[in-house]
Amino acid sequence: MANGNNLRLSHKENIAGDAKWLAVTSDMTVSAAADLYFQYCYNQPYSFFYEASFRYSLVAQTLPDYLCLALLATASRFSHSSRPLLLCADQAWELAIKRSTANIDSAESLMIAQTIHLLCVIDYSDGRCRAAWIKLGLAVRIAQCYRFNTEPDPRLRPEVQEEYRRTFWSIYLLDRLMSCGRERPPALQDKHCLLRLPSNEQAFRDCCENRSPVLEQLTGDAPVVTELPKHSHFSVIILMAATLIRVVNYVLREDSRVHDDVPWSAASQYSALESTLWRLELNYGLLDPLNAVWEQTLTSGGVVDPRAAGPLIYGRALFHLAGCLLHHPFLLQHRLAESASRTPPGFLSKAWTSARSHATALTMLQETENLGCVTVSCFRGYCAIVAGSIHLLFASDSNDEIREASVRRYEECRGLLLKLCRYWESSRLMFMKLERLYEDRSRYRQFFDYTLAMGEKPKLAAFWDSIDNWVPSSRSPSPEHGPPEPVQPINFPTSMDFFDLAPADPWGNGNSIFEMDFSNGTNFM
Repeated sequence: MANGNNLRLSHKENIAGDAKWLAVTSDMTVSAAADLYFQYCYNQPYSFFYEASFRYSLVAQTLPDYLCLALLATASRFSHSSRPLLLCADQAWELAIKRSTANIDSAESLMIAQTIHLLCVIDYSDGRCRAAWIKLGLAVRIAQCYRFNTEPDPRLRPEVQEEYRRTFWSIYLLDRLMSCGRERPPALQDKHCLLRLPSNEQAFRDCCENRSPVLEQLTGDAPVVTELPKHSHFSVIILMAATLIRVVNYVLREDSRVHDDVPWSAASQYSALESTLWRLELNYGLLDPLNAVWEQTLTSGGVVDPRAAGPLIYGRALFHLAGCLLHHPFLLQHRLAESASRTPPGFLSKAWTSARSHATALTMLQETENLGCVTVSCFRGYCAIVAGSIHLLFASDSNDEIREASVRRYEECRGLLLKLCRYWESSRLMFMKLERLYEDRSRYRQFFDYTLAMGEKPKLAAFWDSIDNWVPSSRSPSPEHGPPEPVQPINFPTSMDFFDLAPADPWGNGNSIFEMDFSNGTNFM
């Protein structure tokens, strides 16, 4: 780098002869990208860096070019142009892949893993799932090769140890979220995760020693530990992600059906997972009203701290997503078709109620903007389509109250996805899937009359699309157009909501980050 504020890579290090690339990198500073990252992306939900030491390394010009480029690519999604993002991301990948096979130390391997994780999120959020999946595989192997899955060297400073932990758990979390599909098993196994869970945010900022338990102590049908240190929101996310993948393995993987008891049996996987969700909501207060726990996220000035609020909300989202998938009428009826036993009506009634309850709670998390919380994540598109698919099933219910509430919540999910289409390609695909579901809505009552159709599985490809985070949609209308027969439209507020991404002009002054002059190195936020 030529100086501490501006990223100016030489022609030798860059894509040869690309004048546009050079123009972008000369105007966009890494310090500005860092400001954006720590405001909009840090702890939402991933967390790698100890901010003070990261910024010190930035000023000292000791950060590798591939990490700086990945940071630029992450920040550039706030611009109106995607060209800088793709150029930065491609060059970061090229440089990181070369270094990954070199004779490097653990410290550099950590930065390479962080870089690849940032690039995975970019690919995933833009709908390039195969590229993200392959890159994630490399990040996992780097983490395993350098034993990030075990406790860091105790001779390292506490905040450095915590960076290793958080980088590994961020890779673990991304592995779980990207595995929400029928043919994408996770790469990391819980039994191999031998390090402590992340410390709470304040302990990390204060460079305190980590006192968290290991994941294995918190999971299983009879966990040894049933609580975490106060405000351990990132650890709660990891615990919820571990639970979510257990649910995904049960509802979406064919091999889970072999020799399993009927769902209403106390010995079934369904009952075990349902008990796990009950235990989690009790031990971690996941059903407590948000305004009752919101004080945990307030700064001394009474303002919501997004670095504390984001993980708190995200943990609840993963919990309710797991509940939605476990009790989803389509998935449950698909499993019941393989049973020779008649299904007790009381079991179905209870399952449908649980599905609606979790879908409603997941949708209502969007309302946290009223409490002053603005967080960022593209995965909320998947949360929205899963919740929306359940609401759509009950949109023709015979009970007026259930029907009207379901239509309203469905419209909220649809409206959220429609807004997200402006920022994320993955959300555009999710929107198209939800539109396709709406087209087939007249066929959905068969799910609730299913006890009369023993042995016949529901054959709706659109529903498989809606719950498989990897299946592309190809035949639905463009998100520029509403469904052919829109249900009861609702006016949505223009302010940002749960998981919302800042607009391309986050400062409201008409300038994108690539049109501003940062040559003086000042903080523009």
